[in-house]
Amino acid sequence: MKEVEKVYNVTSMYFYKNNSSGVKNKSKVFSSLFAKYAKERDNGQESGKKSSEYDVSEIGLALRDAVDSIFDPTDGMTEEEKKEFIDKLERKIKNGDKLTADEMQYLRINNPVEYAKMARVQQQRESLETQLKNCSSKQEAHELYTNAVARAMGDSFARGETIAAYNNVYEEFKESDKYMSLPQNKKH
Repeated sequence: MKEVEKVYNVTSMYFYKNNSSGVKNKSKVFSSLFAKYAKERDNGQESGKKSSEYDVSEIGLALRDAVDSIFDPTDGMTEEEKKEFIDKLERKIKNGDKLTADEMQYLRINNPVEYAKMARVQQQRESLETQLKNCSSKQEAHELYTNAVARAMGDSFARGETIAAYNNVYEEFKESDKYMSLPQNKKH
């Protein structure tokens, strides 16, 4: 029971010391999470339940849900704002754009399968970006891109999303000053 009390005290201090209004609103979620614990603690012997009998797994699950709601970027949004956020996210995935930390967090909480897919796609996207920046010619950059797309064709898990991300990265790279300054072919 001391562990629960310690989690409660440390977490409540964080919420109440932080002055941002979003965290203050979310502290209500936190307070309600421990309402049952506080009630039983305050009643003590009256409830007849010893603190060691408290269902720790229940606290863990409730704490996980509370933490997820705290970090869900759509928490506190109106239905219209939430729909707009989701629509924008879906467009970005379809276009192969780089996702923000909030967008990845939303997927992690609300769609773990899509999150796993997009985490992999974002990592592959960043890898291609880095490799393109190290190319010594436009021809090398093009070959690198076409090889990456060819490898992605064999990926049934996230083929469309990966190819869209590769296309997006390559198009952005072709518009960069780095690409413009590269010679057409490697000098032997």
